[in-house]
This record gives sequence, structure tokens and C-alpha cells, in this order.
Amino acid sequence: AAAGAASATAGGMEAAAQAAQAAPEGEAKGVAQISCCLCGLKIVPNQANMCVPCLRNQVDITEDITKTGMLLQCQTCARYNAVGTERWLKCELESADLLALCLKAIHGLGRGKGKKSPLQMIDASFIWTEPHSRRVKVQVTVERDLENFNMITIRQRCVVEFTIRNRMCPYCSKENTNTQWTTLVQIRQQVKYKRTLLNLENKLLRNEAAKLALQVIVLPSGLDFYFVNLNDAKKFSDHV
Repeated sequence: AAAGAASATAGGMEAAAQAAQAAPEGEAKGVAQISCCLCGLKIVPNQANMCVPCLRNQVDITEDITKTGMLLQCQTCARYNAVGTERWLKCELESADLLALCLKAIHGLGRGKGKKSPLQMIDASFIWTEPHSRRVKVQVTVERDLENFNMITIRQRCVVEFTIRNRMCPYCSKENTNTQWTTLVQIRQQVKYKRTLLNLENKLLRNEAAKLALQVIVLPSGLDFYFVNLNDAKKFSDHV
């Protein structure tokens, strides 16, 4: 009788172990599971009652990002205006400088000073457009952790389209309206040979150091650089 009781006890323990192994993982840990409201997959409950794939398809984390914008370009010198500033920058199409300028113009990324955004930018790249379309498209990949949904991480992409508008920059505007220069930088070399002066001229051309000059006049003994304001002249002289 004792042997039969021991055998029955062992059989009961084995059956209980098999039942615990066959139970769902959530129930084994004491957490009730529900079915996803869209696909029916068993999940741990959250506020949306959706599984991770369905949640990623339903939630738009890019809704606060502006999808359109405008870039100002000077039709004379082809420089772009840095949004929110008075600086005009020379950028080639689909260059890193132009991409940085576009990203700073996108609202919702929280890239400004003192701004905090739950979005984290993972990647950004250009989408090819016709050069004469006056359009620039930037594809941005962002990521966000949803605190109310068991810290689920969602990654999505969005396309921001910029329209290029013509506006003359201050330098070209002053030049076309015959504005007089305010600062003159003179470079002179009082020797028979001009090797040093020619070498300096070649370096200035390669580095585009004199691109802010309103006018450059070549003289037998040197060069004269005319600037609209004193700050540009100081930058040039420091470079020289």
C-alpha cells in the first residue's frame, strides 16, 4: 500500500510538471495574457492592447515633424541662406553641408539649443530629384521609446520636401545696386620677382578665401581686395 501511495504521489508530481511546462510563458510567471486586437497574437497587456508589429504600423511617431519647408537661394552666387540667420553658405546639391542646413530647418527633431525631443534621429539622406525641379527631398529615420507601452522602440522614416525660392543675398544685392565698399585690404610685394605673390594668389583661389570680396583688383605691385563690411575683411586678413 505504501509503495502504491508513493507511486501515485510521483505520478501526480510528474503530471503537474508537464502541465506547468505546457502552460504559456506568461501564465507560468503569473502574468495574464491577452490577444492582440488586430492579429490575435498572445501578448502581455498594454494600453493599446496590440502586439509590437501592429503597434509600429498604427502609431506615427513622425507626426510632429514638418513634412515641407523652404530654402532660399541667391540666383546670382547660388548660396543658400542658413534658416533663421543672416548667413549665406555655398553648398553643392546633395552635399553634407546642404544636408546639415536642411536638417536644421526641419521642425520637430529637437536639434536646437535647449530643445529636448523624445525622437532620436538615426539616419538622414537625400532622395534624388530632377536638378531643374527646384525641389530637395530629405529622408529622415527616427526612433522613439514608448514609455506607456512597455518601452517598445519604434523606428520610422519620413520624407521632408523643400522648395527652393530665389532671393538675392546681401552681398549680391549691394553689388548690383552699386553699393560702395567700406573696407579695403591691400597686399603688396616690393621686389623684382613675384613668386611669393603668385603663390599667395594661387592659394587664395584654391581655398576660396576671397569669395566674400566685393571686388578684386590686380596691380603691378600687389592686390587690392574690397569688402562690404569690416568683419569679412578681418576674416580675410587673418587667413592671409
